[in-house]
Amino acid sequence: MTDTGREHRSHHGQLRWGDLYPRNESPHMTDKPAQVGEAMSLAACVSLLESRGHGVLALARNNNAYGIPVSFGYEREHNRFVFELLNIGSSKKQAFLSSSNEVTLVVYAVESKEVWESVIVTGFLRPATVADLSERSIATFVTQADDGAEEIRWTGADDLERDWYLLEPTDISGRRRDTAPDR
Repeated sequence: MTDTGREHRSHHGQLRWGDLYPRNESPHMTDKPAQVGEAMSLAACVSLLESRGHGVLALARNNNAYGIPVSFGYEREHNRFVFELLNIGSSKKQAFLSSSNEVTLVVYAVESKEVWESVIVTGFLRPATVADLSERSIATFVTQADDGAEEIRWTGADDLERDWYLLEPTDISGRRRDTAPDR
């Protein structure tokens, strides 16, 4: 797209929204910013977190981001998440884990365009110590984790590194939609 002969591109050369729709001419833009869904209460957020055992953990290092699918157990009584992360040798995941301070966990459930909910957990991830992990913590993980790595996790492969982590939230928020939009 051009405007007075100039091409609109971001500093990374990517196409921007404004390149496609000049200001206030988007078919979806109004004078008011649109709200997607409605805010969830903390109780509703916790309910989703306890009903799911997987999400995406977003890590960052030197202005670079890395998201990894994870399985987790949520311990309500300690308000923390328990992860067993698996690695085979050194990996990008390990490099980002060792240098990420604040992390974000995204957990969601989608039934349709009109029925969905998502929760964003922000907090600090740290390696778990033996003292951190009670039998109950491990049981919470084993019971709740929705695990794509389940077969590998329980085989006891010799080259598999198992590291336990805890995410201690500083913020939990969510949004949901459970009805069709007004037409």
